Amino acid sequence: MILGSKEVNRVLAGLAEDSLQERELAERLVEEALLAGCVEAEAYLKTSVSSGISLGGRLTSFTGASERGIALRVFDGEGSAGHAFSSSVDARDHPEVIRAALASLRAAGERRHPQESPLPAPRSSPGEVDPEGLVDPHVKEWSPERKRRILGSVLEEVLRKGPGTATGSYRDGIARITLATSRGFAGCYERSLSMMNLAVTGENGPTIVSEWVARGPDPTAMMEMASGAARLRPDGPDEMVPLEDFLLEAPAAIPLVRRLKRGLQEGSPGRDASEGEPNILRVASEAVTVVDDGRLTGGVATAPFDGEGTATGQLTLVKAGVRIDRLHSRQRGEIGRPGIAVRASYRDLPCPGGTNLFIAPGRRSSREILSGISRGYLLGVLQSEAREERVDGAASLWRGVGWVVRDGVPAGPCRRILFRAAPRDLLEGILEVSDRLHFAFSGGVALGAPDLLIRLSR
Repeated sequence: MILGSKEVNRVLAGLAEDSLQERELAERLVEEALLAGCVEAEAYLKTSVSSGISLGGRLTSFTGASERGIALRVFDGEGSAGHAFSSSVDARDHPEVIRAALASLRAAGERRHPQESPLPAPRSSPGEVDPEGLVDPHVKEWSPERKRRILGSVLEEVLRKGPGTATGSYRDGIARITLATSRGFAGCYERSLSMMNLAVTGENGPTIVSEWVARGPDPTAMMEMASGAARLRPDGPDEMVPLEDFLLEAPAAIPLVRRLKRGLQEGSPGRDASEGEPNILRVASEAVTVVDDGRLTGGVATAPFDGEGTATGQLTLVKAGVRIDRLHSRQRGEIGRPGIAVRASYRDLPCPGGTNLFIAPGRRSSREILSGISRGYLLGVLQSEAREERVDGAASLWRGVGWVVRDGVPAGPCRRILFRAAPRDLLEGILEVSDRLHFAFSGGVALGAPDLLIRLSR
């Protein structure tokens, strides 16, 4: 449903009023599903509302949307599960949802090799996550016009620092998640999210896209992002450069975190116990530790429980460059494992994806790290030209935007830089990580990276 800005504000203002009603609806659906014949059941209800602003030249547009729906998973106790969902949360529509879920369960049970499905979360407190900390009040309280003025100031800052064009969009909203299970678990929380995207094109191109994500609008942080984006106006053609030291600013390091995440997901290639070797694999240098933390203070994906109702927490996936765990859901009989299951919407089944997943920061600032580079490059943007995932040993063409560094100082104009390296070589070449984190939001997971100093073989 598309909403105008006034309608979005009205929905936001009343969002907290019916949380108890939604919890009762979810618990009632579970009870009705049990009476219909399943062994275990789980109801997931999501309500969300968002608003957006886009600025480009003299054109301003406001958008808004809301979504509400409920999903039911039913279990037979023998490893099979069925799933159904509806955009109607009216109790009168529960019988139809239950019939569809039970039909799905019967179909799953008839398969020769049913997929093992985790049972619903048991009765237990997921632990306290500061409910006040999950929602930034500015999302509700600040008017769309005030947010538009902030975005306008951001674009003015970008254009003030050089010729070219800039467009921007800002979007924020609040989602409420309710989950109830037949084992007595019932939980509910709200969480806000703000995102800003900038597209800046210099006089001679190319267009550089930057993203900022947080709990709510933060004018200071948004202006800092604008200043960073304004610097990235490369002059001249693409230039193939030798493999020297590369300092990736935190936003430029996000693509490497995405590659790490793919290698950490269940079923990703690599040695495991089924091949007669320990389920460990070196995936990066000793400077790299990767953590998933669903309780991270201020994290945009922080929550008391995940998409399966499992309490969130901290999980170390890579330690000193060695993979010691994978992103997988809680297994039968497994106790104490933090929840990392993601549901992109109420329509989707939970899948292991993570919460706030990041490379753990180091101790020194990026400025201190930069001062130690005698010859190399400082990159504010980095992306691979490979359209498909390459095998570990295959070199990809990487495109960056940044500066030559000589004796710890960026020299000359911003330029477009090309080099060839295997993704694994970049990860294993990380010498040091900085003390700050930058997050991007993708598929319900917050991916975080510090600045990375990388040394490649010359």
